[in-house]
Amino acid sequence: MGKVASMDGKSGETEGLLHRRSDVEVSVGEGGYDERKDPEGDPANIIRGAGAVLHPLAIEACEAEVPFWVEYFLFASKVLMTFGLAPSLWRAAVPKDIDDPKSKLTRSHAALVDLFSLPNLALGSHYWNVGLAMSFLSTPVSYYLVDTLNASAAVTNTYTAVLYLPWCLKVFIGLFSDSVPIGKQHRKPYFILGWATTIGSCVWLACYPDPSIPQIQILSFTMTMGYLSSDVVADALVVERSISESRDEMGSLRTEAYIVRSVGGIVGAVLGAVLYNTASWGWGLTIAQCFLLQALIVIITLAPSIPWLLDTGSG
Repeated sequence: MGKVASMDGKSGETEGLLHRRSDVEVSVGEGGYDERKDPEGDPANIIRGAGAVLHPLAIEACEAEVPFWVEYFLFASKVLMTFGLAPSLWRAAVPKDIDDPKSKLTRSHAALVDLFSLPNLALGSHYWNVGLAMSFLSTPVSYYLVDTLNASAAVTNTYTAVLYLPWCLKVFIGLFSDSVPIGKQHRKPYFILGWATTIGSCVWLACYPDPSIPQIQILSFTMTMGYLSSDVVADALVVERSISESRDEMGSLRTEAYIVRSVGGIVGAVLGAVLYNTASWGWGLTIAQCFLLQALIVIITLAPSIPWLLDTGSG
């Protein structure tokens, strides 16, 4: 990666994203570091937008040729996971018919701030699945605890507290993932481990036709802890990618991610209310089947896109 100058002209070894504009003159000084000569002296112009230097794998990932069916899959994902509520996701793509380094750089910057480009598709699917996971099982489990297990108000409140506790631990997950890389990567391995924990917890609960209160509380905690661990590193990846946003678009990627999460929450709330209603409608899923469905939704909608996820936090 080399060394890049800081605002005072000196810096140490860097990793991940480099924040340097392409039109800034850079030279190697006597001390072995890079010296920046910025004619405009505007820090905001140096570190944002098309002038920011990309992660070394970003151009390769964003320029990779993909089969035609992948393009249709990306389009369908964008439709189903946003309901058209994020107009900025439909920005015009930079054409690929011009094959020169500057055009490739422009396309790569545009792809990194597109939540449903191939290197980011796992992030778009992640936020949709987080929204769904937060709302889908809440209604079935609450009704199951009260109607089937005759749980007291204290038990139901404990279940709510168990689901809230992982939110208080997100800061420690962030510090740990920043400090302890796995295979020289700070984001993707934790992303995978988090969702694997969620899937494993749901499958485990699905193995019990009538899970007990302790089983639901413990495994619901690990399930929530899993997808929130992935959410921490997903937020970090969004922040890292936002360096490619122009000053006028700052925050757009983050906003789009939370729009997608809200759509997932709507879908999850509707599914939970409709599918776990056997007592009233005479048809529906059991609580074990609801847990299994939660795991299958993640496997089908998220797992296939993980291999393409670009880890911009790697060292």
